[in-house]
Amino acid sequence: MPPPSPPNLPGYAWDTRVQGGRYRVVNADGLLGRFVSESEIADILREMYDRTDKQLAALAAAMTIGSISPSLFQRAVMEQLKNLHLSTAALGAGGWEQVDGRLYGRVGRVLSDEYRYLARFMRQYEDGEITPEQTIARAGLYADGAYGQYRRETDRRMRLAGVQEEWLRTEPGACNVCRLAESDGWVELGTHEIPKHSSCRCHKEYRIRDE
Repeated sequence: MPPPSPPNLPGYAWDTRVQGGRYRVVNADGLLGRFVSESEIADILREMYDRTDKQLAALAAAMTIGSISPSLFQRAVMEQLKNLHLSTAALGAGGWEQVDGRLYGRVGRVLSDEYRYLARFMRQYEDGEITPEQTIARAGLYADGAYGQYRRETDRRMRLAGVQEEWLRTEPGACNVCRLAESDGWVELGTHEIPKHSSCRCHKEYRIRDE
């Protein structure tokens, strides 16, 4: 029987029998099927973040017309970010069964920065330094930072498994910065940090260096 589905990937299961671990599709008969590509996971995460971006923008819109208070908006965004960052990091680690106190600590440090940026954003809004339109647009970008959690945990997992090299792979419509990074080919693991910019959804391939 396959292990339980990981967060945000229903119908997939974690297979530890390959180096570093991989997600696999669970077939209708309950057996493990094909491997899930990093590109597929990137697509799933993109949909999840886009959905969260819209929810945060809607909350900001409600705040700008007085339907909710700034303090309620701030608390709601903090809760959304906490859940998003934790579930994304767990996904990169191989599922909730792989999560330990150290992962919570790593996520907590990133969230501390996110909360600080959010507090500054709220001060700018309440002081009238940004327009309602700018407020809504900026709120809709907060989910983007969680993508880095998945990539950092995946890099960490691969490094512990003895993998030494990565190749950044772009998605259709990628920017020149990402396409240039892709042209580097196989490089030392950890060379490229993802996301490289807002809405970046590039991914990586990994391998053990040929001796």
